[in-house]
Amino acid sequence: MFCFLENDKNSRILPGKDTVTRRKIKKQKRILNDTMKNLFKKFHSQNSDIKMFYPVFCTLRPYWIIPPDVKNRDMCLCTTPKNMALLVKKMKSLNMINQCSAQDVIQTLTCESHSESCLERLCPESQHTEIHFNDYEEQAEGKDVHKTKEAIKLKLEDFAFNESLTKFLQHCANIKHQHKVLDFVKKNPGEDELLIHIDFLENYCCKYTAEIQSAHFGGSKPRYTVSICVLSRYSISLTVSLLYHI
Repeated sequence: MFCFLENDKNSRILPGKDTVTRRKIKKQKRILNDTMKNLFKKFHSQNSDIKMFYPVFCTLRPYWIIPPDVKNRDMCLCTTPKNMALLVKKMKSLNMINQCSAQDVIQTLTCESHSESCLERLCPESQHTEIHFNDYEEQAEGKDVHKTKEAIKLKLEDFAFNESLTKFLQHCANIKHQHKVLDFVKKNPGEDELLIHIDFLENYCCKYTAEIQSAHFGGSKPRYTVSICVLSRYSISLTVSLLYHI
């Protein structure tokens, strides 16, 4: 249970001094990448031999792994999965498809959601599986212009769903492959190898205590990028802050 939620696919670790202590045990905070309901479904699909109900799953969540709040919201998200999630959500609200989320789309099209061959549509059992589209012809009312309304007919082609779906599945397959390779490198380090994991943190713009007018309104101030670098060798990890001048 702990290993599942602590996996980088299911939660992300917070840098710096974001720690929590309970019963004199200090842990670095981790933020869930998804809702507990979705993670429970994922846990069930990967561990079908373990019988566990959702309330028990929530009770066993470690205290250092918490849901995201406003200050820990997701930022710098990739456009491909986010656009797909918004597209599926809108099409579901219009009753065009039966799937509620992008993960439901993956479950429908693949026999194993964690298989790279299924995501790349190379699996002989699921490569011909398609999303069923409901009969749909929606007329949406446009804006009022001189007390008249313009009717707009929305068609399936307007959503470009198939093009976005192909790109999204390949994107998910790349993520699966990268996680698999990274896990292998972490568990099988060489004697002369060192794993460096660099995560972008934030851009900062420098200011002066006293500025002339042209400097105050100018756009050529020096900027710096701070990144968190984790150096891993065997069971030892060292966190370093890197400062880049732009």
